[in-house]
Amino acid sequence: MAGLYDLMILIDPNAPEERRNAAIAEAESIISGGGGEIVENQDWGQRRMAFEIDHRPEAEYRLYQFRGDRAVLERLNQRLRILDAVLRF
Repeated sequence: MAGLYDLMILIDPNAPEERRNAAIAEAESIISGGGGEIVENQDWGQRRMAFEIDHRPEAEYRLYQFRGDRAVLERLNQRLRILDAVLRF
């Protein structure tokens, strides 16, 4: 059964542009390709974080609202952990 989920991705603004774009594209393809559906996609731009992560005070924020099942969530969790352009999700 597919639920409605929110996903916030914090991307390292110091990472090369191709890595940042690849991280965004991979997250979107996991959702869409895994039987999920992106309901809304918002680019919040670069913002100051409440606390530094890896000595970085700012991050690029992307917010996704999507429908998906447990398999999509597990795949996102697995892949976003290893992408070096992703600070947090």
